[in-house]
Amino acid sequence: MPLYEVTSPLKRDGKLYGVGGQVEMEAAEAKSLQDIGVLGAEVGKTPSTPPPRPNAQESIRLAKAAESIEALDQLAAGEERKSVQDAIAARRQELES
Repeated sequence: MPLYEVTSPLKRDGKLYGVGGQVEMEAAEAKSLQDIGVLGAEVGKTPSTPPPRPNAQESIRLAKAAESIEALDQLAAGEERKSVQDAIAARRQELES
């Protein structure tokens, strides 16, 4: 999502942004604020960060609760922890039988 320079104090979603700060919003919304001088130019994009990976205990719980092979495949993608791999394999066997 685009980041914009704040050129006039802005309160948005309960948060106050001071002059010189940056705020994230869709381009269409930013346009109206740029038109009245509250926002300056787009200064970049918000870096996309992957969601944090659940700890092993939570991953095992998710594997045991999975209701489809597809859900297990998603859990297994990139999974290197042996205990989680074992839980996925066990649940896969249950679902396939």
